[in-house]
Amino acid sequence: GGGSGCDGGLLGGGGRGGGGGGEGGGGGGGGRPPPPPPQPRLRRGRGRRRTLPPPPARRGRSGRRKDVDWIARRAALPAPAHPRDAVLLTRRRGDGATELLEGTVTNACVRYRDGAIRTAPAGDVLDGYARSRAVWHARRMGVAVEE
Repeated sequence: GGGSGCDGGLLGGGGRGGGGGGEGGGGGGGGRPPPPPPQPRLRRGRGRRRTLPPPPARRGRSGRRKDVDWIARRAALPAPAHPRDAVLLTRRRGDGATELLEGTVTNACVRYRDGAIRTAPAGDVLDGYARSRAVWHARRMGVAVEE
């Protein structure tokens, strides 16, 4: 697999030319489109993978809010050495495979070559605004979303 991030251009940030005003382009800049946002640089060996222990089984658990358990489980994670370093949270499945859940400050969505977007179920991660909007827009555009 492999692909783009959770917003993947679905939230209006992707594509060519960016946003801006109506005819003649955005404000200032002589009608030129704004420069593209800086792309994150991935460096091999700089990140750390942390596997969280499974949460206790509870009925009615919601990924829509940060509860004490969510905060406590992530507080045990070491802080990144540098702000650009990321911590990715994973979970070991019963079959031994590792699932990517989310980052400490990001959601994870991957668009595969078959066009489907795969992301952790909303009950297992914080269903933040960007994630919920990306999933909503993808489904509205007819893109398969697998949680």
